[in-house]
Amino acid sequence: MAFLFSSTVLGGSFTISSPGATNCRATFINGRSGKILANFGQVNFVRSGYYYGEIRGLLDFEALADSMQQVVNDSGSVTWDSAIVGLTHCNVTAADDSIYVSVYKVIRAWEEGLGDGPLGSGKDTCGACWDSANAVGYSGCSGTAADWGTDGCDNTGNDRSSTRETFGSHADSILIHDGISTGTTVDFYISGTTVSDTLGEGLIFISVDYGDPSPPVNNRCMVTFYSDDYTAIASRQPKITVYYTPTGGGEELHRRRRMLLGGSQ
Repeated sequence: MAFLFSSTVLGGSFTISSPGATNCRATFINGRSGKILANFGQVNFVRSGYYYGEIRGLLDFEALADSMQQVVNDSGSVTWDSAIVGLTHCNVTAADDSIYVSVYKVIRAWEEGLGDGPLGSGKDTCGACWDSANAVGYSGCSGTAADWGTDGCDNTGNDRSSTRETFGSHADSILIHDGISTGTTVDFYISGTTVSDTLGEGLIFISVDYGDPSPPVNNRCMVTFYSDDYTAIASRQPKITVYYTPTGGGEELHRRRRMLLGGSQ
């Protein structure tokens, strides 16, 4: 699989950025009446929040496993410490001034899908939606039809983890203010355990608080980020930086150390 990869082996981190559709998949699921069967896999944004029903974002970096293996090949064994997922803000629509978002590891396999939101074409019933991890209502759909254990990817036994992603001092839900500027990157912190599992089946972004009142005035409070399908400014696509500690003696690690110290290869 092709992927954009940069690694600082001695520094213990690498970043996958500007991944594009081949290396990242992103969509969101909508619990609003009339939208529970809609798929958003091909729109250029991903959302979390509330709009006459809950909205949850899904994200996965398909290049991650290959990138992690490359690090192991270079460094020998490593301990995966944490990761930061960076999403670039596109829009906040809110009746109040804040929204809190938590991230959980997804357990059940899901498909990004071919839809662009509005129902009416077969492609919009293809992929993840509120009541299905993969709807296959169109002949071009991928994979096998599968429902969530609980609508909204909410079963903490077989849909997603019950543990919110945290690392170190970053233990709270992420607060996103209504006044945040378009183009601002919001960081979400991922545990080393979840990184070691190559994010499982990806991540789900759940809005856990909409300020006061809740649900929001006019039933509307959501945050929107650019997805892998946003191509106008590639740097605004989702990215992930993974941090690790080398614990083994890979030959490539020793070779690079000798070069950095001015020795022979």
